[in-house]
Amino acid sequence: MLFDAPDALAHRDLRLPAIADVQIAAFAHECTWHRDVDAFRSAQATEDMPFSEEGFTYPDVFAEEPHRSATAIFSGRVQDTAIRVNELTGFGFRRAAVRTLIGDIDLVADPAVVDGEPTTGGVVIGSFWLSGRINTVHVEAEVKAQGASRLPRRLWPRPGSPPQAR
Repeated sequence: MLFDAPDALAHRDLRLPAIADVQIAAFAHECTWHRDVDAFRSAQATEDMPFSEEGFTYPDVFAEEPHRSATAIFSGRVQDTAIRVNELTGFGFRRAAVRTLIGDIDLVADPAVVDGEPTTGGVVIGSFWLSGRINTVHVEAEVKAQGASRLPRRLWPRPGSPPQAR
């Protein structure tokens, strides 16, 4: 998963790839909220490339540049939502806990970029900047020193091998 990490220096010795628990905050560039799954599916029926109610992709996934942006397009089911006020600015913003294809994400949106009324049990879709914090690292991979074949197959399958249970 690609995200910006404001506390990256705290993990300067972390060897990638790695398997870790992370907390992701998604800051909306734009987002559309649907009151329920049926309303979302109805809206997606007219799209050329419809999303599922729990989808995730990077807009530049096929770009050839080595440096990609931490921007994602995702849809997810709203677990909880509320309007909050920034203590420093006094401006309100929308906060939501959203279940996506890749896991739970904390969503933050300025009311100016929100289309529709956010509701618990509804679905949100949009474009977001991802910022994250690494909480717990489970496995670090020394790919260059040891080679990928030294990693457990369930964590790093060889090309052409059957999928392994996680």
